[in-house]
This record gives sequence, C-alpha cells and structure tokens, in this order.
Amino acid sequence: MKPTSRFWPAARAAAGGHFAHGAPRGIAVLAICAGVATASASARAQGTPDSVSAKGDSAGARDNGSRADDSTRTAARSPMPGAIAGGSHLYELIPDESEDIRSAIDVSVEHMNFIIRPIARRRLAKANRLAEHVEFEMRPDTLAVTFDAMNPIITPLNGDSAAWKRGGTHEWYQVRIETSGDTLRQVIKTDDGQRENDFVFLDDGARVALHVILTAERLPIPLRYTLLYRREY
Repeated sequence: MKPTSRFWPAARAAAGGHFAHGAPRGIAVLAICAGVATASASARAQGTPDSVSAKGDSAGARDNGSRADDSTRTAARSPMPGAIAGGSHLYELIPDESEDIRSAIDVSVEHMNFIIRPIARRRLAKANRLAEHVEFEMRPDTLAVTFDAMNPIITPLNGDSAAWKRGGTHEWYQVRIETSGDTLRQVIKTDDGQRENDFVFLDDGARVALHVILTAERLPIPLRYTLLYRREY
C-alpha cells in the first residue's frame, strides 16, 4: 500500500494514541505511514539456468536456497530483552517518575512562527495522549506492543518493517523494531518524519523507561520525553 501523509490540519496520532507528530505537512509529527515491506528485488532478479546440467541440479539448488533463506532469517532475528523473552507482560505508568508531555511539546514548538505555534501545540497535545498501560506479547515470529486499548502494533522479530492500521482513524503506518541488550527500539516512519520509542528495561524487567524522540521536517526541535512504567505481570 502506498504511504500517505495528510498531516495538516489533521493531526497524526502516534502509537498508543499518546505520541504524535503533526502540522503543516512536515509538522505532521508522526503520521506513521503505511507501507508493507517488500521482498528483496535482488532475489527476484536472479537469472535462470541455461544448460541441461543445471536442470538436473535444480531441485537440490532450490532446497539449498530454501535452507539458506531460512538460515539468513534466523540469523537476522534480533534477540529480545530477557524481560520480555516469552509470554505477555503488562506495565503500568508511574506518573510521579514520568516527564510532563505538555512541557516537552512547549520546548519543541517554542521557536515556531507565532501563528502556527498554538495550532501545532494543540495538535501535538491531542495526539500525544498519555498511555496508562503498555503490554508486550511475544509470539513465535512477532512482537505485539499495545498501548492502553489501542489495537496492537505487531512487528516481525527479524527487523523487517510491517504495516499497521491505527483503530479509529484507520490510518496506515510502517513500523519495525531493533534490539540492543536490554533496549527495544520501535521505529515508526512517515515520509516527512520519524518517531522512535526506546523501551529500556530496568531492574531485570521490574520497570521499563520509554524514551520518545519525534522528528519532522518542520519541527524546529525534536519532541523528546521519557515515561516510566512498573511491571504488573
């Protein structure tokens, strides 16, 4: 599906409904665009054998190729932080230890044109609603991340991008995940901006810090804030 980005005046709600990126075409801070990851063009462009002897080996070559592809996918699969290595895990917001999103928005828009500034502030505040809960669910080949009552954001464990449609607005976005040690990064992209949700698991998973960084073409300063959650199960 071709990505779309009608950012202004419509605000773009971010994952979980509490992070957004929206304004005149570039301030549309976080319209997580649609776009299903496509297969590698090089794989499709491989030549066909032109000798009789090659035909005799074709079945074995296909088997070997299949095994090689499986091996590549397995090697590319990123290990998940131990805190969410299996099953479903629910975290609850710790308000007193989380940053104020409205204050972060004020810092991000303070250098904008005085006419656009209040509009951008209002759109960002509406789209960056605070999520009281975030849930991680490990599946055989995917990870599902759910903010409050939003529909889950499901991404492959091997780092490929996946399309996600946000409930309510029915907007399509493109999301992928990366991992490094105890950090899980959720990258949500659009054609004029990007949002990164860095989940850092603390105290063996008893808590998780969510660091949000939102950038867009017309947003003078990236929107940054941190939320802290405690594990319920």
